[in-house]
Amino acid sequence: ADKPFEIHVPNSFYPTFSIRDYGTGLSEEKIASVFRGYFNSTKKNSNDFVGCLGLGSKSPFPYVQSFVVKSFYNGKCFIYNCYKNSKNCPSITKMGEMDTDEPNGLHISFPVKSADFYSFKYEISRAFSFFKVKPTIVGSDVKINSYDYILSNDKFGITKNSSTSLIVMGNIAYPFQSSEFSSSEFRFTDEELKIVNWGVHVFVPIGSVNISSSREALSYTPETMNTIKQHLILAVASLKEEIENKAKNIKSIWEARLYCNSASDNVLMSIFKDRYSRGFTITWNGQAVSDIFDFEKHPAAPTSAMVLSIESRGYRRRSG
Repeated sequence: ADKPFEIHVPNSFYPTFSIRDYGTGLSEEKIASVFRGYFNSTKKNSNDFVGCLGLGSKSPFPYVQSFVVKSFYNGKCFIYNCYKNSKNCPSITKMGEMDTDEPNGLHISFPVKSADFYSFKYEISRAFSFFKVKPTIVGSDVKINSYDYILSNDKFGITKNSSTSLIVMGNIAYPFQSSEFSSSEFRFTDEELKIVNWGVHVFVPIGSVNISSSREALSYTPETMNTIKQHLILAVASLKEEIENKAKNIKSIWEARLYCNSASDNVLMSIFKDRYSRGFTITWNGQAVSDIFDFEKHPAAPTSAMVLSIESRGYRRRSG
């Protein structure tokens, strides 16, 4: 389960995209069932596996007319050519078999146009961002995207830097739009909407949201929308709890103002900005503390405050 699969990135010396996994492999009977005809899947009855639509095995067809499948299965290597017949339906022809000492698994390959090399590299860097076991990549240097979070757990991650909001299910990320929720019973609150606009990754169990038949987008059923809504409610509550816990450990009002000031650079300011002070405000030692210091209300403020503002950005003066 933890053995990485291998990806060959097409290049000018070997212009072929291929994937080799180390799963169970497929018998001759299973090969015929999976690759001949649409909507046949070995994973329909379980949420323990990614898949179930019976389309992934035919995914090369939008790009090529045919591709090669090798199935390493119990000491044998079966080689097949998959193609679309005269009726545009998937077909498969056995090209040969041989003994092998290779471990079980599948190897799928097809040629790539040189003009598309960069596109393949880009999609590889994006597609495997959330895989717990990253693939071994050969043929070209590809850096798989990674993300840093302000706050994260097994339910969600709020990005440090503004990013597209995603639903992550079974290692696969699906973008989602707040506009889909604007006229439904699952309408976002202002705080939830700000998190979505900033960038949040929602991690959901397999089967808890529905996807389109293309496997490229979400299907916004009530079940899907409720799952997203509940995760966003949790994200807002967790952020508030994080702020409260942080405030409890702050030892001085100066440190509290510095913390409020740092929030102006991330999503905290966007979500929890106080409407009266126009700044990010926390409750510290029984009083509201903001990163904005009103000199008009505090005539005895230290004369060095403005110098400190320049040096550490600890205070921001509010204009009259």
